[in-house]
Amino acid sequence: SLAFSKDGKCLAVNRLDGGLWLLERRSGEVLARFDAGHVGGRYGLECDVMASDEFVVTGSEDGRAVIYDVLKGGVAQTLGGHGKAVCSVAAHPKKEKESIVISASYDGSAVVWGNAEDAICWDR
Repeated sequence: SLAFSKDGKCLAVNRLDGGLWLLERRSGEVLARFDAGHVGGRYGLECDVMASDEFVVTGSEDGRAVIYDVLKGGVAQTLGGHGKAVCSVAAHPKKEKESIVISASYDGSAVVWGNAEDAICWDR
């Protein structure tokens, strides 16, 4: 799947091989590669760029949603709570509500995730 950054300058691409790439929109230059953290290969998994453009959330075939830190590189947080692949994710588009993520799975469940004041302390 594809998701544009909120500033429109970058594109997050969730690849079928399990990689997540961040591309510069105009040139197509690969700015970052995240090849570990989520599991892919069998299903198309959605991704979404969070409102600050600092994080990307993606589904994973192991029942988790994974949040990547674009600025620091690597996994910032994993959100486990589904019994099958997480095929769909959405992050709230407003910065003041950035702490809300929804994940949906092939097990038929949807989870609304939120946090208190710590942006990396997520809970169901």
